[in-house]
Amino acid sequence: MSTSELLPAPLSETAARHYVESLLEWNRQDMLAQLARSQARPIRSVALVGVGTMGAAIAAAHVRSGFRLVLSDSDHQALDSAPERIAAELRLLETPSENTRRPSPDENTFKPAPGILEATMDDRRLAECDLVLESIVDVLDARMTSSGRSGSRRA
Repeated sequence: MSTSELLPAPLSETAARHYVESLLEWNRQDMLAQLARSQARPIRSVALVGVGTMGAAIAAAHVRSGFRLVLSDSDHQALDSAPERIAAELRLLETPSENTRRPSPDENTFKPAPGILEATMDDRRLAECDLVLESIVDVLDARMTSSGRSGSRRA
């Protein structure tokens, strides 16, 4: 028996379209059923890999929303200065005018509530968070290193 004898006859375009639509509907129904059975997990802690310019802004938005943040960066200087830069971003968020100058990090030094910000080079701390975000240079090698480090869910 040849291989061609084992294969089904080709479908007409209409039959193929109907088959694909049926599969899509089945998958949609299955996903809805899975969602109905699942329960959302609350996000209480967020790990942020990369606290440069964009990372500081992302961190400020999360601090403002009340999330506990674990910050990580391969640049020790960026990691050490992150709280001050996050404070500057928070002040900018609270400034009503769009044309206001960007505050310097040393103005009204930011004192986060205890436990809100944690700067670390320990990758195990990232994996313990409910959500891991990355704000790093868009270079494949850097992203591969980041995803391998956290061992957690990526967004």
